[in-house]
Amino acid sequence: MSGRDAFDSTCIDTPSSCFMQGRPVKGVTVGIPKEYHNESLSNECWKGWNEAAKALAALGCKIKEVSMPSTAYSIICYHVLAEADITSNMAR
Repeated sequence: MSGRDAFDSTCIDTPSSCFMQGRPVKGVTVGIPKEYHNESLSNECWKGWNEAAKALAALGCKIKEVSMPSTAYSIICYHVLAEADITSNMAR
């Protein structure tokens, strides 16, 4: 996944790099954070997540469960930073 996300207003619009173009993905390890699999994830998201993991495994990727324990703080950090940004912009 690379490039601009049209649904993310916080991303930077820079050209994507095709770092895997022309390279096989066989043997590439793909980490799936266990904290992202929780009860608030919709069935549709579960299905898409699992289908993507199966497709990558079928291409020869190694699927590995990883832990990102700070994930629980990401929304809190986002709000603190967003409010600081708003304050900075209003001070101009």
